[in-house]
Amino acid sequence: MFGCHFYFKHTYQSNDRSNKILFLFFLTLIHCKGLQLDNSCDPNSKNFQEANLAKASGISYENFLLSRIVTGKDSTVCSSLSNQNSNFPTSPPTIAFDTSTYTLSSNTPISNITPVISGNPTSCTASPTLPTGLSINATTCVISGTPLNPTSKISYSIVASNSLGQASATISISVLGVLSSFLGRTSANETNTWSSVTYANGQYVAVADSGTNRVMTSPDGVTWTARTSANETNAWYFLTHGNGQYVAVAGSNTNRVMTSPDGITWTARTSSNETNNWIYVTYANGIYVALAVSGTNRVMTSADGITWTARTSATETNAWYSVAYGNGTFVAVSNSGTNRVMTSPDGITWTARVSANETNVWRSVTYGNGIFVAVSNSGTNRVMTSPDGINWTARTSANEANLWRCVTFGDGLFVAVANSGTNLAMKSTDGINWTALPSSNETNTWINIAFGNGQFVAAASGGTNLIMTATYQ
Repeated sequence: MFGCHFYFKHTYQSNDRSNKILFLFFLTLIHCKGLQLDNSCDPNSKNFQEANLAKASGISYENFLLSRIVTGKDSTVCSSLSNQNSNFPTSPPTIAFDTSTYTLSSNTPISNITPVISGNPTSCTASPTLPTGLSINATTCVISGTPLNPTSKISYSIVASNSLGQASATISISVLGVLSSFLGRTSANETNTWSSVTYANGQYVAVADSGTNRVMTSPDGVTWTARTSANETNAWYFLTHGNGQYVAVAGSNTNRVMTSPDGITWTARTSSNETNNWIYVTYANGIYVALAVSGTNRVMTSADGITWTARTSATETNAWYSVAYGNGTFVAVSNSGTNRVMTSPDGITWTARVSANETNVWRSVTYGNGIFVAVSNSGTNRVMTSPDGINWTARTSANEANLWRCVTFGDGLFVAVANSGTNLAMKSTDGINWTALPSSNETNTWINIAFGNGQFVAAASGGTNLIMTATYQ
């Protein structure tokens, strides 16, 4: 029958539906070229393709055949069959997303979350149900919309399927509420220069580098109680919590480390070098790591916060100001010298890295959402980001004239504070795009900020109402 080009007329009178279908089917087949006719189960056969094209077109197979005879559009129909066949699934689908975690903001339209798919899926579903306001396209699996309500991080299984099988990918989505305005709070001692605050074990704890009762605690960040440090003449610059205790470091006098199980009762400890100006300490990966801005062996480590071991920084002339841990790596930044970033897999052995801008005074670094973020109080592009602590990209802060002093990450949001300028706070969901925020007191010298129990708490070294808080609404 292949290659036939003949015509005949026939008046068909039978009322038998089956005979009519067979007759029409025969007439149709002899007009089309190059397809097998004898296997309705073979995707390459003509009758298989015709039946599926008719089904996809929403008409009966009988009417489909009759339409071809009446119109005489043999070549068009054959071409349509070939095109339709190209959309038939030939394999189960695959699906993958560029990243596994998405942090969104409520009442803000999202950039479409678009997966890479193959296999012509005919169905896309999400389980459990996506946050209110978001939807998933039934065939492309693209997630779009405007989330309406804050939600915690939830894992979703995105399933793409067709007649030959299915594939799934898991992503996490959290929806942030609107961050409230910062509200000023009265510290336990308004003449102290508060330098650091942290949250752990259901309370906030802050330390000061001058004044009396250089520790204070609070259950809510609002009401603060004065506590006595281990040495009231020490300049306590920073504290952290880990391994069941608080640990603070100082830059002056003796016993430049102190520890506490509860933030109230403190015990003096000896640092690895009592002449170093210890400025920062963190706990991660089972070890305390502290940095100094002056002295020798400007890194020290401890397994218990009590016994400390001197370590050599990547560049001993740099003033190392801050360290963060993420993605299996410690990352420290410096406000002076060359190679103003260093990295370490263990806090002990350090490697010099080049910052995004080697003339910037980098003061703080944090890790969140798979990215390191650092801020500077001078220079241009006063934010930089890195996925690995090695390769850094310059970013523009919300206000390039501000002296950005500290950045932290909490519940999907980066927040930074400055010690001078205007709009002395800024926020970002990705560390790249920043939005200015006014502080509670624009004349305060904001030094540090931490996140805990659903709110950000910042401390100032000068001004009035030296604590400010902001919560999600």
